[in-house]
Amino acid sequence: MKTKICARCREEKPLMEFYRRADCLQGRAARCKSCHKQVNEAAREKRRDDYLEKKPIYAHTSRDILRA
Repeated sequence: MKTKICARCREEKPLMEFYRRADCLQGRAARCKSCHKQVNEAAREKRRDDYLEKKPIYAHTSRDILRA
């Protein structure tokens, strides 16, 4: 079984633990799936307040467009 080292956690894992990416040299992402999820969750949490703040403004200003 082929393995790869995660760029974030530095653990050696099987290729099935990495998402596919055609633009990468080995055809797999640099970070493993668990690290990828952690990074995405942290980024999502960071943007959460901005999203919740802008959501009512967008819904109010775009009411006519959304109803069409």
